[in-house]
Amino acid sequence: MDALERSLRNSAQVASAAVVPQAIDDAARQFYLHHEFVPLAEHPRKLFLAMATIQQALAKRK
Repeated sequence: MDALERSLRNSAQVASAAVVPQAIDDAARQFYLHHEFVPLAEHPRKLFLAMATIQQALAKRK
């Protein structure tokens, strides 16, 4: 969560809309899917998590 929190905090400065990791294997892909990342249709190992979703998840933790 620390990396997502830092990404959200920095998104205002760099105008990022999402975090897009590339899973190195199926286990990593399952990890991201478990944490609500959405796979990109054209590249199933690339996943997407919108900053709005990150913001909501972090707000629930506080």
